[in-house]
Amino acid sequence: MFRSPPADVANVITLTEGTPPSNAPYKLIFEFITRTLQQYGGYAQVSDIVDETEFLNTGEALMEKFGEEAALWCDGLIRDACINGTTLADKR
Repeated sequence: MFRSPPADVANVITLTEGTPPSNAPYKLIFEFITRTLQQYGGYAQVSDIVDETEFLNTGEALMEKFGEEAALWCDGLIRDACINGTTLADKR
């Protein structure tokens, strides 16, 4: 992955209409970063009878359930990072 450098107020210069800057104070150089990715998720066992008959929309119901649980999990990570200053790396 790559990321751009952090913002720096020193890169803001005074400009004059119609006059190009004499030197460019900033060059955009992306930094290469390496991260270990971790997968998270859930699963459900669906019987072959339910799968074959599908009277209820089981797949859609499971997708909604897993989506809500993932959203709650992410909200917890964000909450912890904002309140306690913890990160996902702290939870491993």
